[in-house]
This record gives sequence, structure tokens and C-alpha cells, in this order.
Amino acid sequence: MIAELTQTHSAEKRTRAFSLLQVTFGLGSIVGAALGGYLSEPVRKYPALFGHLGYITDFLINYPYFLPCFLATCISSVCWLLVFFLSKETLYLKKKMDPEGQPLLPAIVNPDPPTGIKDILTPQVIAMSLIYAIVAFQMLYFDELLPTWSATPKEAGGLGFQSGEIGTILSFAGSVMLFVQVFVLHRLTALFGLLHLFQLSLVSSALVFFAQGLCRLLYRIPDFHHEETKMWVWFGLVCCLTIKSLSQTIAVTTAVILLNNSVARSNTLGFINGFSQCCNAAMRTLSPAVAGFIWSR
Repeated sequence: MIAELTQTHSAEKRTRAFSLLQVTFGLGSIVGAALGGYLSEPVRKYPALFGHLGYITDFLINYPYFLPCFLATCISSVCWLLVFFLSKETLYLKKKMDPEGQPLLPAIVNPDPPTGIKDILTPQVIAMSLIYAIVAFQMLYFDELLPTWSATPKEAGGLGFQSGEIGTILSFAGSVMLFVQVFVLHRLTALFGLLHLFQLSLVSSALVFFAQGLCRLLYRIPDFHHEETKMWVWFGLVCCLTIKSLSQTIAVTTAVILLNNSVARSNTLGFINGFSQCCNAAMRTLSPAVAGFIWSR
């Protein structure tokens, strides 16, 4: 829909329109990660609030991650109720129309001539769909691995972070994503152009993925009191997450715009976006399994 509405606009305006769609994802990344991190293990973290509730306290001790999961269930249920009661049906055949409002004569429609699959899935469209899927693979691979690696003890190669600290770093990454979408992306598009910006984001993603694993070595650097702490680890992790969120946000948004720019006919936008989303979904299905398999080795 956004692709059709912005066909006649400049690359900068198209980028701004597409980036606004990701704002809600950025907000969810901030709030969701924070709630998940801070509400897990509530009895240990908030004994004054949850430590003297009898059976509820025992239940939360046995199931320390129930509270964030229950909250997520409540939020999803509220969203379902709002959509069910407040949203209107958009499918034309399902709409209840007033007979007095219907036209007396049927409208004359000039359908576009049929287009074959070979004409729709051009080499450029296939290439951009695969690139978009690979970007989704690496993005989800990183997002899947980061909490696991952060929670793993230092002795086993991880960072030894607690759940609250993991929630903090995930919220920070979501904050950077939100800031880039709203204030940065469209300006960078006007400065570099879509293709060059996409290429730069892929190069910087490769560099930050390599550097991310070296953050645990910063434990060896003492702080200003000559003690081994997480101070420099936090500094390195924040730098890596800032670059990662910047690069990945740019890569995903510009990939979608470049894909839509490669479409020759506007009546094929729906099919091509559906095809690219299928490729994206396949990679998102594969990515967590690959990340978990490699980490277990």
C-alpha cells in the first residue's frame, strides 16, 4: 500500500514513508524488551512486592518467567478485542452495503492485461527478494543470539549478564532503531542515495557482527579503580549495538524500497511483495534454528 501511495514521490520521501511503518516495531522493541527483562524472576528482584503473597509467591518462584508471558498474553488479548469490536471489514464482498447507496448501473472496469510469472519475477526482482531475505536472516540471527550469548556465564564464553541487564540492552537497541527511523534515515537517503546507503549498511553490519564477539575480552581491562568490572564491556556493547541498529534499520528499509523500485508495473506490486515476504519468512524460520545449532556446538 505504501509503495503504491508513494510511487510518484522522491526517494527521500519514500524512505520517510516506509520508515514510519517501522516506528511501531521500534517502540515495541523498547517496551517489550524492558518489560521482559524487568518482570522476569519478580520474587528475587522485588521481594517487598512479591515475596509475601503465599501461593502466588510459590508459583512465581517455580515459574519465574510467568509474569512477562502473562502480560504479553493480556496485551495480545486486548489488541484482539479492539480489532474485533472497533475495526471495519475491508474485503468488498464481506461489506454490508445499503441498497440505496448502490449504483444503478455497474461501473465500467478496464482491467490490466494479464501478466505471466516470468514477466513479474524478473532477475532484478528475484535478486532483490533474495537479498532482502538474507538481510532478514542475519538480523534475526543476531537478535536470537544476543540474549543467549549475554546470559551465558563468562567462563563459557558469554557476558554473564542478568535478565534485567539483557532487557536494558535490548531496549537500547530498540531506542536506536526508533531514532534512526524517525530522524536519520530520510536525511541519509538524500545524502547518499538508496543504493549506496544500502551497500554501506551491509558493510558496516559485517564489521559490527565481527566486533560484537570481542566485547567479552573487555572484561580484562580494569576500570578507573583498577578492578575488573563490566564498565568497558558495557561501553563496547553499546557502541556495537548502536552501529548494528543503525545499519540493520537502514538495510531493511532500503531493501524494501529498492525491491519496490524494481517493479516494472504497479499492478504486480502485491504479488512481488508477497513473494518477497515468503522469502523473508523462510529465512526467519531458518535463522533461529541455525543460530541455536551453531551456538550449541
